[in-house]
Amino acid sequence: MDQKPLFDEYWIKVFPTHVSYQYKVFGMLMKDISIPLSEISSIDLGSVYSIHVKIETSGGKKFEFPLRHDRREKLRDAIYQAKQLEKENRVK
Repeated sequence: MDQKPLFDEYWIKVFPTHVSYQYKVFGMLMKDISIPLSEISSIDLGSVYSIHVKIETSGGKKFEFPLRHDRREKLRDAIYQAKQLEKENRVK
């Protein structure tokens, strides 16, 4: 079953169960990273002058994604919304 992303910005997608990041060089897929929502412990949007969003997992892994400044809060909000949906589905 295909899931519809809550956030979709080129290479970063937030799904109800995970965050997907596709690292591409010159259009060629180099890495396809999937981070389960249950493992995300913090999201750092960076400063106005930074082009990266940092996601840290409960296992200590850190991921950095380039993202336009005006899309960072939407990414964070989509992750929080997905985590809330996941939590509600577990309670049912």
